[in-house]
Amino acid sequence: MIILDYSSLDFQVTRSPDAAPYIYHASILQDGNVVASNDFELRPDLRLRQMLDDIEKRVIESPADSKKQEGIMETREEGKREDPHIEFGKMIYRKVFSGELGEYFNKSRLEAQENDNGLRISLRFDEGVPEIAALPWEYLHDSEDFLIASASIPKYIRNKFFN
Repeated sequence: MIILDYSSLDFQVTRSPDAAPYIYHASILQDGNVVASNDFELRPDLRLRQMLDDIEKRVIESPADSKKQEGIMETREEGKREDPHIEFGKMIYRKVFSGELGEYFNKSRLEAQENDNGLRISLRFDEGVPEIAALPWEYLHDSEDFLIASASIPKYIRNKFFN
């Protein structure tokens, strides 16, 4: 299926209005107005740091190193652990796309698919949340696939800062 028309979805992240540390406010905008939102917590804890480090190692290692690392991980852990980029993508998706915002996002995706349209997502970050803007949002994963891999979501336009 070739998709020629796209609906746009503006997604923005700011610091939560209650200004609690590590609490962020995600919103979906339509014509500049908030139509859905969700507050989420994301602490720069050891688990998050390890996921990001694992992703970085995977990106820079050679295919031979990757196979060697997979063998080491399987002997270290019982059961199969997900790839770090999938684990990270699912974690971010669950935190950010829950509640009202998640419902609106899923409704928008479904409407676009039903109309044989794609969905273009524009990610915007407040200048006060550079730690969130720096995350690899390309790895967002809805438990089925990466959002960016979906035929109906062609690409992200990211890191547009606003005041």
